[in-house]
Amino acid sequence: MRDGKIYAMVKVDQALNNFFKTGNLIALRELALREIADDVDERLESMERKNSLRGPWRRKEVIYVCITDISQADRLIRRGFRITHRLKAAWHVCFVAARHADEWKPELEVIEKLTFRLGGEFSNQAVVNRNQIPRVFVSNAREAGVTQIIVWKDAIVKKLLPYARAMDVLIVADYDSWQTSRNRVK
Repeated sequence: MRDGKIYAMVKVDQALNNFFKTGNLIALRELALREIADDVDERLESMERKNSLRGPWRRKEVIYVCITDISQADRLIRRGFRITHRLKAAWHVCFVAARHADEWKPELEVIEKLTFRLGGEFSNQAVVNRNQIPRVFVSNAREAGVTQIIVWKDAIVKKLLPYARAMDVLIVADYDSWQTSRNRVK
């Protein structure tokens, strides 16, 4: 690089001082690994389609996004979409609340449209009381053949985990609250 074989001589110092830092190199490494993994996945899928690969080489993933709070729906749906896109998985979004769905009608229409636009399936369900929510989520997830559940970090998580033993559970953190409390500590 210092000989000007990669960058023009006038840009070598700038590249060495600004671009090749540990954080940037780690990010580039992560991108390269993802690209390689995607390439390998595509080759395996091609081999599977040509029937030259025998036996199940990869478990078919099905993602289930559990929403109990409308204010977190957008974040959860988008997280679910990113994961399903990477895994080339089917996915479902389910809103369950201890109130009748008519009370949420405008908000539900928005998250339903977002889910469909991103390629997922959407459902909603009302329960008599909040304690039923974890069982309803896991029951619906089992029916859909779900392998991973995505849920917001709230009170239902502790109650959901015992029912979801056969599924991976991704608990999405409340970054905003963490950032606010972190700023208060400083």
